[in-house]
Amino acid sequence: MLFMLSLIKKFNQIYVVYIVNLIDIKQPPIEASLQIVKICYN
Repeated sequence: MLFMLSLIKKFNQIYVVYIVNLIDIKQPPIEASLQIVKICYN
């Protein structure tokens, strides 16, 4: 998880949203990106 977090920090927000959409395509990009932020920082 720390490795993923460091990877996400290297990408800009657009790529983060794209990666999250690959994880769960059904969710809107903004909600999905908020979810991955919650997962990483909880």
